[in-house]
Amino acid sequence: MKKRLKYFYRDVDRNGNVRWYFKPPGSKKIRLKAAEGTREFRAECSLLLKRWENGMLALQRSTTIPVHSVEWLLRAYQNSQDFHSAADATQRQRRNFYERFCRVHGPVPFAELSAKNVEAVVSAFGQHRSAARNFLKSMRAAWKWATEQGLITENIMAEVRLPTVKTTGFKRWPIEYVLKFRDFYPKHSTPRKALACILFTAYRVSDVRLLGRRHVREDRGRHVLTVTQTKTGQPVTVPVLDLLRDELGPDYNQIIWILNAHGAPYSAKSFSQRFSKWARDAGLPPGYSAHGLRKSVGSILAELGMSEDVIMSALGHSSPAEARTYIVDVNRSKLAAQGMDKFEAEISRFWSKKFPTFEASGKVGRKKEGKSNA
Repeated sequence: MKKRLKYFYRDVDRNGNVRWYFKPPGSKKIRLKAAEGTREFRAECSLLLKRWENGMLALQRSTTIPVHSVEWLLRAYQNSQDFHSAADATQRQRRNFYERFCRVHGPVPFAELSAKNVEAVVSAFGQHRSAARNFLKSMRAAWKWATEQGLITENIMAEVRLPTVKTTGFKRWPIEYVLKFRDFYPKHSTPRKALACILFTAYRVSDVRLLGRRHVREDRGRHVLTVTQTKTGQPVTVPVLDLLRDELGPDYNQIIWILNAHGAPYSAKSFSQRFSKWARDAGLPPGYSAHGLRKSVGSILAELGMSEDVIMSALGHSSPAEARTYIVDVNRSKLAAQGMDKFEAEISRFWSKKFPTFEASGKVGRKKEGKSNA
């Protein structure tokens, strides 16, 4: 290796063998497997460096963490009931943010951490504004907990401005795309069962992946599904539609309806990614996901004139405000259509008429009467 790479070290053992190690600050020492000077060696170096920058390497922390330091506070929060009440995905995301933040600011007493320190980290995300928002939300959650526990008196995270993100969110599926997906896959196939389970229950991916006959019970002479939501922890009950039973066919009595190629349930992340791939394979444009399909259920309910409470209950939202977005979008389209129809009727009355010109009215273009210069 001609050029010295940062965090890479070389030594020679007693038998004369050259060994290379990757040892960034706070991380365990990792020995490189590829031979020095080869393409595989350079690729391994790049991969390790990238994993370190993305916070994907195991850290080797000191057994003694300074009391009242930033890392001490964040570890205390991660052991709290507030932290563990969040969804599993949220916990994983926050842990990653905290680990990376502690690489630089971990030993700093949290009383000395300033809003400018946090603002610098937020700015370092650059164009990744969504990630910056999630990072700041993670820090706000920890500092809010610390304030409530009386550990700190001033919440500096509230002084840091939350980055704004302009996005339309997940794309809702038009009915043409739903039918295109349905017709592409044979009945009772895994992709089609996944489509039916999302569309006919309106459950989130994290709940659909484990859905099965064990969630079915009888209520007032009708079969219903009852699931405790992974995200909110609240139970949501919906009827088992005949369309769903027809799409599941003989698999209706299975403990879990959707299984991967190994006969095991999908993880939430892998199921979401797999469903997006199924959509692309069916000829749908990029960007149509399982969550977008769930949102289309809310749109259809709003178009049918359902109330906020109905949409909130069907989709398992925790507040009417989330359900209101579907109604607002539908009403906006209807009002826009009504307004433009009236506009068209009004402007059509004179659109085909010829507008009188100044020349025709005699105000412009008439020669002045007077004596000739001849």
